Amino acid sequence: PGIMALGFLLVLVFNSLFFLALSYAPAISVASIGAVNPLFLMFIAVLFSQCTPSRMQLLAFMLAFIGATLIVTHGNMGYMIFAQSTGELYTLAAVACQALYAIVLRKVSIHYSPLYVTFGTAFCGTLFVAPFVANNEFIEILASFSFNSWLLLAFISFMGSTLAIFMYAYAMRDLGPARSGRIVFT
Repeated sequence: PGIMALGFLLVLVFNSLFFLALSYAPAISVASIGAVNPLFLMFIAVLFSQCTPSRMQLLAFMLAFIGATLIVTHGNMGYMIFAQSTGELYTLAAVACQALYAIVLRKVSIHYSPLYVTFGTAFCGTLFVAPFVANNEFIEILASFSFNSWLLLAFISFMGSTLAIFMYAYAMRDLGPARSGRIVFT
């Protein structure tokens, strides 16, 4: 059940919310709001793990958030980051989903190896996504891909997703949500 929850949360729900957000809001808003991910992780870790962040950790998280916001807004702090558009609300939901994923991952990674967690997450996530993409039009698009396109897709899938999930599973198991979030997202 834990592995299925990981596939559902990360592959189906998080990605769906993230891409919906990009279809309703400018990338600058989505990136700015996404920068609060370490803060969500820290908040959820405090709620579920009874760990209390130090003042230095709180300061580091706030500085990271301000720095990320300055970068994605090109120093224009007058830009309304949380303008409450549909896309920005989807982004907040995606960030919350990823934080919940981190908590479930922490609990699951105690019992299983990171390799098993990664494979299970990808496999279950694929099963959850399959009904939404298994149609004739999608299959025709896949059939039209060249060999080089398939190689590129395999590389992106492995390096950008599978390897990242694998390393995150190790970090979560060994470091916990708050510390992993600080390292991964800042």
